[in-house]
Amino acid sequence: MLLVFSHFLSCVQAYDFSVSPSKLDLELVLGEEGCKKFIVGVNDNLNVLDKWGYYNSLLVEDYPYFGEKIGLEVNYDFSKFYSDNSIGICFRGKKLGEYYGVIIFTNGLANINSRVHLRVIPGKNRVTGFLVDESGEKNIWMGGIVTFGLSLIILAVLIYIRRKRLTK
Repeated sequence: MLLVFSHFLSCVQAYDFSVSPSKLDLELVLGEEGCKKFIVGVNDNLNVLDKWGYYNSLLVEDYPYFGEKIGLEVNYDFSKFYSDNSIGICFRGKKLGEYYGVIIFTNGLANINSRVHLRVIPGKNRVTGFLVDESGEKNIWMGGIVTFGLSLIILAVLIYIRRKRLTK
C-alpha cells in the first residue's frame, strides 16, 4: 500500500511540474545580454540545462551543442527564484547568427523543455577608427592600412599644393 501511495505521489508531483513560457523568440544585439523570466510550477530539486543547434526540431537529440560551443552565453539566475516560482535566464550572443535551442528543466521525476529561437544581430556601428568585421571584432590591421592610405593621399595633396605655390 505504501508503495502504491509513493508512486501516486510521484505522479502528482510530476503532473504539477510546468514551465512557462514553453516557447521563446528572442532577438539580441551582438554582445548584449537579454534576460527572460521563466515560471516553474515546482521548484524542488530543479536542474536547468541548455542545448543548441542551427535548425528547428522537435527532437531534443537534434540540439547537440552547449551554448559556449557555438558562441552563446547562457546564465541561470537561481537567486532570482521569487515567490511566484520564477527563475531568470539570461542570454548573450558572441557571434552573429540564428540559433535554435531547448532549455531543459528537470525536477528528478520529469523533464520539461522550453523551445528557444534566438537571433543575434549586429548593433549600430560606432565610429572608433577601426573597421569592424561581421563578427563584430575590430580588424586593427585593415584599420591601420586605411589610415595610412588616407595619410599618404593627404600628404600628396599638400605637396602638390605647395609646388603649385612655389612655381607662381
